[in-house]
Amino acid sequence: MKRKTKIEEDLLKIGLFILLDGLVLHEVLSATQRGINSLRLAPSSGMIDFLKLEWEKIMKINYEPVFELANSVCQSFPTSPETDRILKRLIETVLDVLSSGVLLKHDLMGRIYHKLLLKTTGKYYATYYTSIPAAWILSNLVIKTPNPDLDWDFDKLENIKKFRVLDPACGSGTLISGIYMALKDKYILDRYKSNDPEALDLGAYHKIMLENVLSGWDILDFAGHLSLTSLALHNPKATFNHSNIYTLPVGPVELRHKGKGIYLGSLDYLEHLGKQRTFMAKDFVTHPKKKEMGVEREKPIEIPENSIDLVIMNPPFSRSAQPNIKFGYEEKKIMNLMNKRLRELGIISGYSGIGQAGLDAYFAILANKLSKPGGRIALVLKRSILSGVCWTKVRKEMLLGEYEIEYIVSNYDPGDKDLGIEPWNWSENTNLGEVLIIARKTNNPIERRYTTFINLWNKPKNEIESLKIVSDSIKARQKQGLRFLEGEGYEVLNLNKQAGIVYNVSQKHLENGFLMPCLFAYPDLNKWVFDLINNNLVPLVSLEKIVDKVGMDIKQIEQNFKLVSHQTLFPILWGHPGSLNTIYLKNYQYASPKKKGSDIIYDRGKGNLLIAERIWASTSNILILFSHKPILATEFWEVSMKNKDDVKILGLWGNSTFGFLLLLASSTSHRGDRFTLKKEQLLRFPVIDTSFFSKKNKQTLVDLFDRVKNIPFEPFPREFKLASIGKGVRKQIDSEFIRILNLKIDLKPYYELLSKEPVISLERL
Repeated sequence: MKRKTKIEEDLLKIGLFILLDGLVLHEVLSATQRGINSLRLAPSSGMIDFLKLEWEKIMKINYEPVFELANSVCQSFPTSPETDRILKRLIETVLDVLSSGVLLKHDLMGRIYHKLLLKTTGKYYATYYTSIPAAWILSNLVIKTPNPDLDWDFDKLENIKKFRVLDPACGSGTLISGIYMALKDKYILDRYKSNDPEALDLGAYHKIMLENVLSGWDILDFAGHLSLTSLALHNPKATFNHSNIYTLPVGPVELRHKGKGIYLGSLDYLEHLGKQRTFMAKDFVTHPKKKEMGVEREKPIEIPENSIDLVIMNPPFSRSAQPNIKFGYEEKKIMNLMNKRLRELGIISGYSGIGQAGLDAYFAILANKLSKPGGRIALVLKRSILSGVCWTKVRKEMLLGEYEIEYIVSNYDPGDKDLGIEPWNWSENTNLGEVLIIARKTNNPIERRYTTFINLWNKPKNEIESLKIVSDSIKARQKQGLRFLEGEGYEVLNLNKQAGIVYNVSQKHLENGFLMPCLFAYPDLNKWVFDLINNNLVPLVSLEKIVDKVGMDIKQIEQNFKLVSHQTLFPILWGHPGSLNTIYLKNYQYASPKKKGSDIIYDRGKGNLLIAERIWASTSNILILFSHKPILATEFWEVSMKNKDDVKILGLWGNSTFGFLLLLASSTSHRGDRFTLKKEQLLRFPVIDTSFFSKKNKQTLVDLFDRVKNIPFEPFPREFKLASIGKGVRKQIDSEFIRILNLKIDLKPYYELLSKEPVISLERL
């Protein structure tokens, strides 16, 4: 009963939003269309009849889908004083909003939509609102950066008319609205630069953009409704005959000629690769529902593969890990069928085995299949794309194989609750880290490709700040010599203060992952990590080459053991207790087997060296532990080596500043201070090559281990502050390695940077 009440409440909220959407456009149109009465003239009673009459007049002019749906919702309300009170309240809100001028400046309707969506269906669809500054950065970078492969000159409307833009997960239309504005700027600028400029015609521009250029797909009717309304509001004086905003089917749908099938919205495009794809849509017999400015009708979408100039989107990022929220809006049986179909589409498209990455990985593949040679894709993606194991195919086969990755924009703002600034993200209401990626499909050899990294310390507050960042970043990209990791400089992005940095990186340096150039906010830290790994500053070797075996992950352990409060034959480290602050594990917990054969699994997996699988750079004290007894650990990887002295040296190295940096660089960055180390990453983890040391130096390091093994470490931010003034156990370990390795390096300035680094300190720069 409670669930039914909640569903009815959610539907009512959505219905009221559709009414609000229609009322806004009504009032805007009343100022430009003769014969349309303002909402200010609405009577105090009988409002349903008043709106029906006015909206019928508007639909005779244009805008039928918006007002047909809004009118249908309105007519479903009973004629009563309570309905009049609700409509009066909505009208008062609309008039206040329009008189304030906030509507067109700050995408108010989009914000309301996403606020509503998050409280109803959003948590299931994992769809989040792209912030306005992020949308402006992405849209303007992708449109205004020169395209060496295609003629992106927009001085004439005829050139614009041939341009094709698609957002396959358009939501409220924030990104395609951003493209509308960015392309309008480009049209105006290119027109004035032209030797023979044609007359500026923004009415014709508006018509071309909605009828020819911009396309948007979504699985929610009211998302398409808002996208179309938002686009119409860019120029309410101009009319147009049709649009390209579609609602696509999702879940189990019955279609004539096809029977009942399982559909996945935009991702169904992957089913017929190499062919002209005709979409089928929910709630219609044979063709998709299309929001038309003339009549809502059925019409097939026919888009050939590799035909779109620009694919831009902020895709849903539902994942398959626990808790499983991918397709979580469906009952379990249907969800299983949808997951099965998703796997099939992955195989068809040549990207099987990426399910753990989440839905956004499949949407990235979709963008690739749609974009033409020389075309661009512009994506808002989880930060895990940079180094996550499950993203490897997308990074290597798709992005590195087929694209010049032109921009990667990272956000290092840890947020400020008092100022209302959310941490790490580009979408609102999510605490996941995100990056903006722009890539151009090209056949150029990888040696000629380079990537511009934009590392922002503070999120831009508005559109003007976003445009300043865009302008400065495009100029920096054009400076081909600005290759920071290869010894060149970088440029500072200035707003009211230093807001970030920008530099270029040869794409060949991204073959082992995209994270290293943007691991930290401070560029000098990224350069140091790069040099450690690539320029032989210290003798390194991948862990897999020197260990005997690596243990098991948390899932395997939890399937076979449970934590108990009494001593057993199975000592264990369960979780990551706050008391873990020494490199020598002194206190053990104990586990009890759940099933037959668990004892064999224990013996196979146990180890003396424990390397953190889950890393919190702001609160953890240590990353690698030495255990006198070989044990299992749920949040650490167990590593076994025959030589115990080597184990101790690796334990010491792993808790040096060098080991700290290398471990973070080898991990998956999720947001801010949160990292994870998968087994594949663990095996490739570069550690000190103990064979490099003489017998005497080995003994010196073992003696140091024995001296410091019980000394508590402070959390990383505090430890680096201590090290900057010559104190702390980490400073002691670093100094010994520097002496033995004969390194010519002063770590003091690096300690100072590390103590302030947002990824570690969680403090704003």
